[in-house]
Formats: sequence, structure tokens, C-alpha cells
Amino acid sequence: MNSSEKFLRYCKTHQTLTRPSRRFVISLGGGMAVKLYLMARGVEPLPKKVASTKDFDFTFAVNRPLSDAGVQRYSLEMYNIMYNFMKGFIRPDKLNIKSYARKSYIPATGKRTYHVIQFKDAKGEDFVDCTLAYIPGTTRNNINTPLSKKFGLPMKKLKYMYKDVLVVLAGSFVYKKIMPRNPLGKNKPEKGLRNTARVAALQKVKVSSPKTVRTTEFIKAIRAKNKKTALTKARGIIRNIAKVRKTTKKLLYNLR
Repeated sequence: MNSSEKFLRYCKTHQTLTRPSRRFVISLGGGMAVKLYLMARGVEPLPKKVASTKDFDFTFAVNRPLSDAGVQRYSLEMYNIMYNFMKGFIRPDKLNIKSYARKSYIPATGKRTYHVIQFKDAKGEDFVDCTLAYIPGTTRNNINTPLSKKFGLPMKKLKYMYKDVLVVLAGSFVYKKIMPRNPLGKNKPEKGLRNTARVAALQKVKVSSPKTVRTTEFIKAIRAKNKKTALTKARGIIRNIAKVRKTTKKLLYNLR
């Protein structure tokens, strides 16, 4: 049994992270969230680029933008929550912890990241990452409660999980800050290719709708290494996500 499997077993019996928090909406994201969701849906065999995920990426989302003082305060609280959880799984003297500021912004969703804390294993390999972020509109309603209880990890509902992965993939063609994740780029294309595999796999379990057509064409363009078409489709996806966000924001404002 590898470290990931042991950690999953630990989480099932120690469900601290699935409990509602006063300060944060905690969620598992990235490749592990997609991998576990597909496993729960009985998707077999998993695509290799999906199945190979071994690390856990958690987002600690707050409901408002943070000042510098707020970032320090919330980062410390995020650290305390995760450290207390991790020390029940691995001896504190075996943990290698790295904490640093990471500021980024995705205009389409309004997501702002502030700080990252990495918990590395005894070999110094990435194991658990925690990111402090402001994500407009994020609430506990975004969490899939039955699935979270099944794994002992705070899992998002499919539509939110899907959007999170898709916006990073499409954004890697549009936004300079995340272009290193571009699957057709020269820097770290492997990260983008993994995201491509994740979006494609999630599409297979989504209910078919006209909104998925552009994404299907986007994935095909990436796999054909057609940069021009991929960029065009990526821009369309980003515009659509931004439009949905603005419409939702307007509706919520009118309901007040």
C-alpha cells in the first residue's frame, strides 16, 4: 500500500476536513478529486494520466477578498487545521513543511490565491498542498456531502469540479500566470496534458448539453496539436465562464 492509499484510509476514519468550518469552505481539488470522483462513478479503467495522481490539493476558500493582515491570519489558521490533521497520520518530525506566498488571479471566475502551504513526506516529495484563496460565490452548497463522507475528504459537486479543471486548462492558453500549464507549451506541458485527460474523462460522466460541444472541440484540437484552434476554443470557453459568473452575480444582487 502506497502513501496515497494509506492517507485515503486515514481520511475515511478521521473526517475532520469534511466538517463545516466557520472560516473556510475546504475542498479537495486537482487531479485527486477527479480521480476519486471517477472511481466512485465506477469508471474503469481510469486514463493513465488520471490514475497516476498521488498528491492531494486542498483549497481553503474564504468568502471575501483579504488584506495583507487577513492573509497572515487566515494562513496561520489554515496551517493549524492542516498540521493538526496531518500529525495524526505522520509523525511531525517526518514532515517537511514549506510555506510561501502565491498570488494569482483568474478573471473568468474571480478566484484569487494568496498563500500555499506544502506538506512533503520524509523523502521530500509533494504530498499535501493547501491553498488559501478567495473564490466568489463559494459556499458549503458546492460540496457533495455523500461523496465527502464516503472518502472522508471534502469533495465538490461535479459541475464545480469540472469548471475548476476546465478553467485552468482553457486559461493556460489565455492567462500569462498559468501559461506554464499549457498542454501545447514548451515549459511544463505534462501538467496541461493531465488536465486535458481529466476534462475529457469528466465529460464522459456529464449530462450531454450544448455547452459541452465547444469543450469537446477544444480537447480534440489539443490532441491534434492544433494551437490556433485550441486558442480560439479556449477563449470561447473563458468568455462563457465569465458570462455565467456575471449573470449569477447579477441575479444574487437582485435577490437582496
